[in-house]
Amino acid sequence: MSRENLEILIERLSEDLGLGDLRLDPELDACGFVADGRLDVLIEFDDASASVILTATIGDLPVENRGAVLQDLLDANYYAIGSGGGTFATNSDLGKVYLQIRESTAQLDKTRLVQLVQSLLNTGDAWQERLTGGAAAAGSAPAPSGTGSGESGTPEGTFGRMFPGGLV
Repeated sequence: MSRENLEILIERLSEDLGLGDLRLDPELDACGFVADGRLDVLIEFDDASASVILTATIGDLPVENRGAVLQDLLDANYYAIGSGGGTFATNSDLGKVYLQIRESTAQLDKTRLVQLVQSLLNTGDAWQERLTGGAAAAGSAPAPSGTGSGESGTPEGTFGRMFPGGLV
């Protein structure tokens, strides 16, 4: 899929979400939005691999209990069981935790993009709550939120607040 095709999908997604004029920046090949006033979401096009990269800023890497949190993030990455099909990463310089999902754009359509964003938001919300102390303590990862192509893509949970029924 070309950059232009991804732009069309982002435009449709943006219209359905009421995000205004969400478009890839021509120099950065990226755009972003804030979901539910909590999660910063970045959508990037990687021309070299013809893929879209979705990134959610989960929050600050806690100073207290950091080792246990990092272990939980690594455990969640194992077979993507606790990461909703994505990969957790940290930026030590900024002290932040991120969730990223990369998908080839070869067969990407609006339904699949919605599924990916849904997984990113559901998983991101669960981990954000956890990192801020609102969920279980270290040692118990949030339930996975899959992104398999066989899923229905029905909006649920947090995602349902952003995407009105009937979108998918």
